[in-house]
Amino acid sequence: MRAPTDREKESFRKWRDNPTPMWKFILIYGSLMWGTIAGSIAYFITMSMNGAAFDLAQYITRVVVFMVAGLLFGYFMYRGKVKRFEQIKDQL
Repeated sequence: MRAPTDREKESFRKWRDNPTPMWKFILIYGSLMWGTIAGSIAYFITMSMNGAAFDLAQYITRVVVFMVAGLLFGYFMYRGKVKRFEQIKDQL
């Protein structure tokens, strides 16, 4: 196990005092942040490689699919954060 950084310690002190609910973490960090950004980037890369014009329906579909996948991504991020907290909680 690696030693926690000062920034990580400060973050987990706040987490210990006021933990974010799992559903809120998954929704914000997984679906909204990762899903919308990754979906937008994927759409614009595909669009530029194909030389196609902007299509709003395809863009919305791509972002919605990535937002749904982001729920799973957010769950694993939350699980990793909880595991790391359990590892270093004695050092806080």
